[in-house]
Amino acid sequence: MSLMTPEQVAESVRSAASQSPGAILWTGPSLSGGYAGLALMHLQAAGEGADEADPETAFQFLRAAFRATRDEPLNYPGLFDGTTGLALAMSECVQLEPRFQSSLDSLHEQLADQVLRMEWPKAEGGVSDHHYDLISGAAGILPYLSRIPNPSPRISAATEYALDYLVWLASAPSRKGMSNRWFIAPAHYFSADDLIGYPYGYLDTGMAHGIAGVVTALAAAWSAGVRRPGHREALELAAAWLIALGETRSGRPQTPRRVAVSVEGAERPDFAEPDATAWCYGSPGMATALLIAAEALRDQGMRVQACAVFERALTSGLDPQVASSPTMCHGLGGIVAMCQEFATAGSRTAAAALPRLVEDLLALSEPETPSVFRDRPKSGGAVGDPGLLTGAAGVAMTLQSVSGGVRSSWSQTLFSR
Repeated sequence: MSLMTPEQVAESVRSAASQSPGAILWTGPSLSGGYAGLALMHLQAAGEGADEADPETAFQFLRAAFRATRDEPLNYPGLFDGTTGLALAMSECVQLEPRFQSSLDSLHEQLADQVLRMEWPKAEGGVSDHHYDLISGAAGILPYLSRIPNPSPRISAATEYALDYLVWLASAPSRKGMSNRWFIAPAHYFSADDLIGYPYGYLDTGMAHGIAGVVTALAAAWSAGVRRPGHREALELAAAWLIALGETRSGRPQTPRRVAVSVEGAERPDFAEPDATAWCYGSPGMATALLIAAEALRDQGMRVQACAVFERALTSGLDPQVASSPTMCHGLGGIVAMCQEFATAGSRTAAAALPRLVEDLLALSEPETPSVFRDRPKSGGAVGDPGLLTGAAGVAMTLQSVSGGVRSSWSQTLFSR
């Protein structure tokens, strides 16, 4: 992989953007598609003794991420494209280079201020996915805040603020006719196109933008010992909803991307979108959220259900679109990462499937290209994205993690732990 310097990465981004305009979302300081994600990749490679790997390369990318904030300031706290992601990358680098600590402390205070300025609505029917989701909302922010050692009063306040919001979101609604508080009303749709399939609103089930991501965040805070009134009850209620949703669909564990809501406000799982088989959406991501919740709550029954859902997804076959793309978000890389989680948790089916899935992932490599692995989005073509979430960095870290046989710290980005 010829992405060894920030300059090489910048050239790769320019090339990819010219080949597929609009297909690559690159923001210099970000974790998902920016230098912060590349810093994590090189740091992991150095920690696992990869050839030609050097921690200083990771530090170069971290510095590049900070330089990029001059032109692209991080004014919001999100995980994948905000201050939380940059702080996560820096917190990993601090373990090898303590001189970054003072900068990290300042960044933490900036993050806390941003979180406390967020106006996350506690109005039933007034919520949008970007308020709570894992990509840019409270579910992506909370797990990182929960793990900050010796937090300042400001950081503790921000942590409680994010946690209280997600506890409210996952708790039972008080409004008559409201099925769940994470319901998205048409007035809060990101795209008017959603009105075609969901004229009265919907509930998002996914890891990236839905309740599965909230479940992982609540579980992460619980495991970290950061707990608030109603926390466990909210986590159990949201997890139970996911389990029941799978049981309502033809007796097979599967999770639609979204569940439609009727004009009266009733859930219509029979009008839901088809199941998907990726990290961002579908049975594998939902099962992983349930596994994380089960381990946090020490709930053996939930753990068994999580394994059953994931194993059924494996044996039923992957969506061809997922199987043809190597990336983390919506491709085979994410499946491999989740399979490792279940294999580590004791699933024999996952352990048996993992070597084959790794071979399938390696078969998607294109060594003649700068990024080696290229995303293949639904829009068509191949995109040489060097980033973490939809690009080569995430694939490389997944393969490094599997080859080492242990979960690497970068998995915080996908699994909140």
